[in-house]
Amino acid sequence: LNARLRKAWISGRAQIGVIGERVDLTYDYEHLGAGPASLKTLVKAKSGFAKVLKDAKNPVIIVGGGALAREDGSAVLAMAAG
Repeated sequence: LNARLRKAWISGRAQIGVIGERVDLTYDYEHLGAGPASLKTLVKAKSGFAKVLKDAKNPVIIVGGGALAREDGSAVLAMAAG
């Protein structure tokens, strides 16, 4: 999955945003925050990365196992889908 994301980023077909811990990826990304509150902020936002996501032809949201394993994991998943 990481290789495909990198390939899309290299070709200029993808902008990447990350909510969670800052990590050392093989491509640039915009760090959007550290937890579910950041996802909630993104959902309500009208500018910045929210606009990138809204305007994307084929947007993708990947929810990791760490987010789902939380006590509020189902709420996090519902918010990401919303």
